[in-house]
Amino acid sequence: MKLAVHDLLMLNTGETPKENVQKTRGLVQYAESLGYSRYWFSEHHGFPASASIAPELLVAYYAAATKTMRLGTGGTMIMHYSPLKIAETFKTLEAIAPGRIDLGLGRAPGGGPAEIMALSEGRPMLDRDPQMYGKINDILALLTDGQAADASPLYRNVFAAPDTDEDIPQPWMLGSSGQSAMKAAELGLGYSFVKWFGYNPGISPAVFRAYRDSFKPSVFFDHPIVSMDYRVLICETEEELHRHEKSFELSYLTLGQPQATLVSPDRAESYVYTEADEARLKHAYDNRILIKGTKQQVKDILDEEIAAFHIDELMVHVPVYSLEARKNTYKYLADMYL
Repeated sequence: MKLAVHDLLMLNTGETPKENVQKTRGLVQYAESLGYSRYWFSEHHGFPASASIAPELLVAYYAAATKTMRLGTGGTMIMHYSPLKIAETFKTLEAIAPGRIDLGLGRAPGGGPAEIMALSEGRPMLDRDPQMYGKINDILALLTDGQAADASPLYRNVFAAPDTDEDIPQPWMLGSSGQSAMKAAELGLGYSFVKWFGYNPGISPAVFRAYRDSFKPSVFFDHPIVSMDYRVLICETEEELHRHEKSFELSYLTLGQPQATLVSPDRAESYVYTEADEARLKHAYDNRILIKGTKQQVKDILDEEIAAFHIDELMVHVPVYSLEARKNTYKYLADMYL
């Protein structure tokens, strides 16, 4: 089993983005020391509570602080950018850290209507492919040989520099509903499903079987690979879990609120859950959108998920105020699976 981290660089209450970026440097290095395979950064526009706005810049910065672990975007919101610019950016990153760059192909906006319009400079979105699969085809063509002979007419006569020889960024299809799984299989891409978004918590294992059965090897992947992304908190004892769980849960209840920073355990303790909060949390735990517990409790849950979905890689998002609790979660997972 491989392990990976999905990081939104959520700010603690009172923390600055500068402080968070420096703190994350230590977390990236710690994950690498534990044997994690990759570390991804998100792209969220108009979210002051997150320091992960331009993930490709974070990839470049943390590449200089690591030696073996893959770094990538989870994801790059491709609707906002030209395929040529995306290919050039990630080929440049590949030149910086050969064999260690991932490109998560995100088809969501990563922001609200105002941010979408601002990123497009007020122009309406004219992409004729609502799932942007045509745009993905153009990106992949430009990544492979620099000249997109199989791309749409606009990109057939351009060259995506720099030339990185045989080193190619590794593209992943991201999904939160399961709809893109078959496209990932057709294109020969890894498939990363973000379960903690909660858009399709009851997704059938048949989706992932179909991805594996239909997978066509490509220059990017010679075999199918499924990565499943969970929100996880692991503590040594029930007492420790009780201290940190409410901070962890509030990060879920406030998901999507641009100003919602991670709150300390003491501050979280004073928050009184409403009936709606309790119902939402129950749904999240029942459907394994959220996973918390001691080491054995969490391992039992994850082992069931691995068996049901034939997961190749566990990716975890650990939005909790305590740096120690977050590092412990990474370590306990490494103890279990590496």
